[in-house]
Amino acid sequence: MENQIPISKASKKINYKLIEGITSADYAYDITGKNLPELFENAALALTSAMVKLETVKPKTRKNINLSAATVDKLLYDFLDEVLFIKDTANFLSAKVKIEVKNPGLKDKTYKLNAILFGEEIDQSKHKLGNDVKAITYHNFSVKEEEIKEKNSKKVKKSWVARVVLDV
Repeated sequence: MENQIPISKASKKINYKLIEGITSADYAYDITGKNLPELFENAALALTSAMVKLETVKPKTRKNINLSAATVDKLLYDFLDEVLFIKDTANFLSAKVKIEVKNPGLKDKTYKLNAILFGEEIDQSKHKLGNDVKAITYHNFSVKEEEIKEKNSKKVKKSWVARVVLDV
């Protein structure tokens, strides 16, 4: 089942696909992005969409996340884990995400992430809540860059793809 959820009337749609049959008690998503920031943004919003109907959350306040990791896989895992931690400790749901990812340099061989989550505290009378995600799992977790042939064209473009499984 493919989903494109509008974040607001003025913003883009996130791209992710719910994968059925991977596991019986979890949700698995294939998430795409034309670059790493878009992949991370789509992953955070796919995670949030498992917990709440996104259009019921307004971008009233912000939370910052700054992380670094040796690999892109670890950076995405840690980022999603932090989004979940903020939800659990600050009762904060994000409606919009801005991401900056810096690739490793010659001296510092780590990926760096700066993220801003825009959202608000959970309000059960206002938000249409879904599943309570307990954790991001390593089961089938992957991040890779792929070449994708454009529809009705001979052009090939690069895209980032991640598979993320959520423990609910």
